[in-house]
Amino acid sequence: MMDGFLNVLKPPGLSSGAVVAMVKRVTGEKAGHAGTLDPEACGILPVMVGRATRLFDFMVEKRKTYLAEIAFGCATDTQDAQGKVIEKGTNYPSAAELQAVLPRFTGDILQTPPMYSALKMGGETLYKLALKGKTAEIPARPIHVDSIDFLGETPRHGMLIRVVCGRGTYIRADRGLYPGNGCDH
Repeated sequence: MMDGFLNVLKPPGLSSGAVVAMVKRVTGEKAGHAGTLDPEACGILPVMVGRATRLFDFMVEKRKTYLAEIAFGCATDTQDAQGKVIEKGTNYPSAAELQAVLPRFTGDILQTPPMYSALKMGGETLYKLALKGKTAEIPARPIHVDSIDFLGETPRHGMLIRVVCGRGTYIRADRGLYPGNGCDH
């Protein structure tokens, strides 16, 4: 019998649920994850195994840290690198301009979750609705962002940031920030 936590380095291309399914197959135990990473995201996914799954409520309230590249210059229909480019532009902010606006995204703020998310409305997952070309009225919800640190510039108009936040925060895109889109990368 196995009880405890596994810190799994989730590669791009796998959902958090697929990682948990693999852990269940390998261990033969019940398992669950403490937060969802987008399928294209790479990062440490805490997986609780066996009796440790009882600690979900404790784990999910913990702070999370994300590293993200904001790639300015285009927007996609999914607000991530996997989507179809729907708009391009050449008005790129400087590092100083980005650093000046980052404080507006910290503290207790309201955020509208993206359509391409695992949230459910009316019993259906939002991303499944979006794939059918449907939209839903998604209410903004309160989140808390402890800090956003500017880490540096990346090639082709990108900026690297570190975000420390609480549960329910979407790092993919918010108010015109388009992390990681593949427009000119």
